[in-house]
Amino acid sequence: MKQRPIQPIKTVIIALLLSWLLLAASPTHAEVAAICNVGAASAQTAFELALADSSCATININAYVTITGSHTITRNLEIKGTVGNIDGGPAVIFDGQNNGRIFTIGADNLTITFNNLIFQNGNTTSLSGAAGYGGAIRNSWTNGTVTIKDSVVKNNQTEGWGGGIYNKNTLVVINSEFSQNDAQYGGAIYSDSGSLEVDHATFDNNTATASNSDNFGLGGAIYFRDGSSTITNSTFSQNQATGAVSNPNSGFGGGIYVELGTLNMDTTTFTNNSAPAGAGIMMAFATATINTTTFSGNTGIQGAALNVQDARADVSNSTISGNDATANGTIYTVLTAAAEATDIVTLAHTTVVNNGGKGIYANGTDIGLTYTAVRLQNSIVAGHTADCDGPAIIDATLGYNLDSDGRCLSSGGTGNATVGDVGLNALADNGGPTPTHLPTLSSPARDQIPAGTNGCGTTYTDDQRGTSRPQLGLCDIGAVEVSCTEAGVAFPYTMSSGGETELNTALQCANVNGTADTITLTSDVTLTQISDSSLGNSGLVPITSEITLQGNGYTIGRDSSYSCDGSDPAFRHLLITASGDLTLNNLTLSNGCLLGSDATAYGGAIHNSGTLTLSQSQLTNSRAYVAGALWNGATGTATIEQSTISYNTAGSGGGIINSNNLLLRNSTVSNNTATSLQAGGIWNANGTLQLLYSTVAANTAPSRGGGILNSSTLILQGSLIADNNKDCENDATVTNNGDNFIEGTGGKACGIGNGGNGSIVGVDPKLGPLQDNGGATPTKALLAGSPAIDAVTGSGCPAVDQRGVARPQEGACDMGAYEAEAQVATTPTLTMSADGSYGWTPDQSGCTESLYRSATPYTGYAWLTDDPANYDGSGSLVSVETNYFYYLYVDCDSSTAQSDAVGEFTFAIVPGE
Repeated sequence: MKQRPIQPIKTVIIALLLSWLLLAASPTHAEVAAICNVGAASAQTAFELALADSSCATININAYVTITGSHTITRNLEIKGTVGNIDGGPAVIFDGQNNGRIFTIGADNLTITFNNLIFQNGNTTSLSGAAGYGGAIRNSWTNGTVTIKDSVVKNNQTEGWGGGIYNKNTLVVINSEFSQNDAQYGGAIYSDSGSLEVDHATFDNNTATASNSDNFGLGGAIYFRDGSSTITNSTFSQNQATGAVSNPNSGFGGGIYVELGTLNMDTTTFTNNSAPAGAGIMMAFATATINTTTFSGNTGIQGAALNVQDARADVSNSTISGNDATANGTIYTVLTAAAEATDIVTLAHTTVVNNGGKGIYANGTDIGLTYTAVRLQNSIVAGHTADCDGPAIIDATLGYNLDSDGRCLSSGGTGNATVGDVGLNALADNGGPTPTHLPTLSSPARDQIPAGTNGCGTTYTDDQRGTSRPQLGLCDIGAVEVSCTEAGVAFPYTMSSGGETELNTALQCANVNGTADTITLTSDVTLTQISDSSLGNSGLVPITSEITLQGNGYTIGRDSSYSCDGSDPAFRHLLITASGDLTLNNLTLSNGCLLGSDATAYGGAIHNSGTLTLSQSQLTNSRAYVAGALWNGATGTATIEQSTISYNTAGSGGGIINSNNLLLRNSTVSNNTATSLQAGGIWNANGTLQLLYSTVAANTAPSRGGGILNSSTLILQGSLIADNNKDCENDATVTNNGDNFIEGTGGKACGIGNGGNGSIVGVDPKLGPLQDNGGATPTKALLAGSPAIDAVTGSGCPAVDQRGVARPQEGACDMGAYEAEAQVATTPTLTMSADGSYGWTPDQSGCTESLYRSATPYTGYAWLTDDPANYDGSGSLVSVETNYFYYLYVDCDSSTAQSDAVGEFTFAIVPGE
């Protein structure tokens, strides 16, 4: 056999090494997947071989390695590193060693993806002009796509454009970090004439620094020009743009500089960036839509958050807070070209608060053109040395804006208000991806914009955090919509501040809660403004669910300083919708006012189309066109128990108008007035009115039914109707269930005759004034000798009267809402003198006092009785006989009492005898 020659050992070793390198960087099943793997061994060489191998569509670097040098890509390629360093980030580093660019895209129409990689220390400062653009990655072709995913770009530098990346086509950045990169334009990224898409990226400590030849630094993190850019879910922090030493104010766009292109931004944060102009974003001849974004802690001279020059920025659901502009505004606008005269800044549902210097500065023009620089809608601008300033127009007529000094709202607009305190909590994480200011419970920004108005619930369906709008029927002004949970409302709910905003919030939360809820007052509530105008004006939001207001004796009142002549806000307290079910317990509603002459002006305190229960409550001193206190509508059911309706005024139905079902039990309707037509107390216009053991007294009307006018079905039992002009007039059906007291007769007694079913007609009931007689609500007492006392002959008397006094007190129940209490005898004190004068205290009206004498204590001898009707408090005997005991006996029917004995004695009383 012929023997092969033995090759030299050096040749064998080289062949083996080349074979291994080719294996290490060779395609794995290249004909199928074209995936090339690079391991730890000789990774630099293996990567370069794989990069040169046109069959490798994907290069997987599966090791903790650092690869140096400059590389050029000329085909579609994905370079993918491994994950696993100490913070879970990329473990594969491409290091330029400050000696050139790391990657250059060397052909057009390529799709390149960098995944899980670190690009660091690229440096092209030695290259002049365009050759130096892109410290780490350069893509100067006009077509194709470069994607940076799950990667880090840091410590790269150029004296030209794009410290990290220079791009002229499509650049996509996903979940990546850019830090400490530096360039003249675009410290991290310069993107020109292409498309830039950034999502979940962080830009930190990047700089745009002016060179010696050009004294402008533009775009500390990003410079974008003449294309379309979209930035979402990203953070820009501590980036800066600085000018040259000779012109230090020539830094523009600490975070982003946008020129000519279009910027779409969503869910992004700008924090602690700096530049003389536009510390957050600088725009020139560009268009931006900015949504759900926060600018805070940014510093500059003009435009600490936004500097908009000959450009348009639409900002919505965003927060601009805690920035500092040393000269001209946290938001700065200027116009230099007539062609851009329609370009403005629009702020919608945006909060601009507590920035250093001026909030918004709308500069003039160099071309003598008056223009609208800023439009405000549903926004807050407050807490600045001047909220708005500048010679250009700031237009707030779209409405529902707040400021703190009036300088933003001079144009007028529905729902605009200047307030001293806009009521916002500190900037914080309130849920959602960006920091916000949560309105306080009493903030005037809360629940101001009606649904469907200014985009509430239509154009603007969510707030900055993604919380749906509206939460509670009306949208909040500013960037944040407060939910019930955030408002601290959990049921049963007890009020804290007593403010109208808090009460409205609690009512709104109860409306949407889906269960029966109770709200407890801890102080009076003053209503100062209209909260709803869906059916006339109301101070509180409409009731649409089952709610109990536990009043604890407090009052909900329209501001007592308000008149009802049109010079002050006019509104009722409450509107109850058809689905609403409201109980007022131990609560007073006062000073309601409804102006107008149509159905919207019905019910000065309450307009009820649902279910209403008044318990131990008052409706007082309210006024309306119709139904001064209560309008119970065609779908309404109302029960009034142990309550008082008093001192209300309307053209008709001074107290109440009923159009469906109304029950009064143990209640008083008194001192109400119909000013022009009929029914001073109650007009039963339709439906059924039941009066059970109630009092209707001292009401007036100029024509008919001073007390009651019945035009439908009236049921009376145990009730007292008196002291009205024309007590009770009937046009329809009256059912006398017995034991009623009506002072009027004939047509003024609703056709009820004296003695009919135990009723008393045509007699003075001897009523006291409406006053506090004990209990939760004012009543009209039955005075001594009233024929209504103990006059009920039938059954069905309630267990207590309006005040809670037990019925009956003696024998039978009293008619009306008041049960005269049985008098309890009090032990009297008798005084006598030797001249025969005598007296006792107290004199107990309604009781019989008798003076007794006896030789033996308490054996008794009736010597003098006194009638309380003519007793003047003292009397005189001819003489006081000695050796007799005198004492006073008091008989109050249900109880008696007796004084101690007094007298004069001539004999000694020996103890024990």
